[in-house]
Amino acid sequence: MSYRILALGPHPDDLELGCGGMLALAIERDNIVSMATWQPVQEEGGAPQPYAAERIMEARRAAELLGAGFLELRDHGPKSVASLVRQLQPHFVLCTWPEDVHPFHQQIGTWCREGIYLAQLTTANLPYKPWRVAQLLWYQTYSTLYFHPHFYIDVTHQYTIAVKALKTHERGIQILPVLPHAMLVMHLDAGLHAGVAYAEGFRFECQGWFNNVCERNQLWSLLTMLNAGH
Repeated sequence: MSYRILALGPHPDDLELGCGGMLALAIERDNIVSMATWQPVQEEGGAPQPYAAERIMEARRAAELLGAGFLELRDHGPKSVASLVRQLQPHFVLCTWPEDVHPFHQQIGTWCREGIYLAQLTTANLPYKPWRVAQLLWYQTYSTLYFHPHFYIDVTHQYTIAVKALKTHERGIQILPVLPHAMLVMHLDAGLHAGVAYAEGFRFECQGWFNNVCERNQLWSLLTMLNAGH
């Protein structure tokens, strides 16, 4: 069985940094991956940053390199996430862990959790039919706090393409030159915990609506698929 996976990044480059290897592996195993990121703006609801179009173009190229679909998000708030979830009907959603130094990372984590809840409600005034996500998976970035993974994915064979995807973000790396080094340190540290060369760590959401047996079985099925052959 293949799954639909929606990966949300607060900024262009967050996805490649935190879960690019897992996404590449999921695509290799014939799952359908969509990568979505918000248009960089001056402040919430404000005008786009001068280099916003360039950064979105880099994010689109990175998604194409990995073999994923790409969506640019401009609307803010939990309803924007809920509408996207209903539209794409993903089995799994990946998002940045909300405990983070960066305030927008915190905000996206909150929107994601609330949006997934709204997406399943028949009473929510939203487009598309209600959709229930099997599991919300959290990943970390360079600025994440208090992140203790529940499990690791071995991405040793996908690390090279994940790095290439990150390096398509030339403007992002110009803004924050430490990104490639941060990616290396994160993947080596996770690999040390997992007993492999390079790995990515994830947490699953523990809220009550994710705890029924069917949805847990879907998560174990995905993890078994990704770990097969490693």
